[in-house]
Amino acid sequence: MAGEAAKPTVNPTQTYTPSGANTVLIDNLAQAHRISRSFLAEDDGVTAIEYGLMAALIVIVCIAAYAATGSAVLAVYVTWTNAVLAAL
Repeated sequence: MAGEAAKPTVNPTQTYTPSGANTVLIDNLAQAHRISRSFLAEDDGVTAIEYGLMAALIVIVCIAAYAATGSAVLAVYVTWTNAVLAAL
């Protein structure tokens, strides 16, 4: 095994203590990790989307109901209006 570089030994009990710029980088990464985890854990946005979809569905149903019955209701109002005007 000539020509192979010696592999560094790793002590699993040894802890890495950063210094200088590495400390700032690690702090920033830790903060970004905390922010991303809290963002992913929140479900407020999902609830807002669900309520928005329900509101849109209700509006669609109301428009369809109005389109289906609008002319019939208008005919009833015209009949009542003509009857009231004739009675005066």
